[in-house]
Amino acid sequence: LRSIVNKEEYEAVVYHEESGKRDIVWVNTNILLKEGFDGIKTGITKPAGACLASRYQINSGVSLIFVVLGAEAPELRFSETFALKEWAKKQLEYVLQMR
Repeated sequence: LRSIVNKEEYEAVVYHEESGKRDIVWVNTNILLKEGFDGIKTGITKPAGACLASRYQINSGVSLIFVVLGAEAPELRFSETFALKEWAKKQLEYVLQMR
């Protein structure tokens, strides 16, 4: 999964019993890929608003998973995720210093 969600674009062949085989291209809309995040899932629905699930690996090998639901505007899901990452890194640094 990680090898797919990290890509800005992914090409695949899909098969369906009724419609047969077709080539498709998925375009990843997660703009945080360029900031070191792994894409997992972006989406917008009326009930949930703009959402983003993503992963960020810190140098220490720790992976952080972020899920933002119900962002009031599509671009806010990215800025909120980035802000959460910055906050989490500071918290983790503090905890590691306490060891």
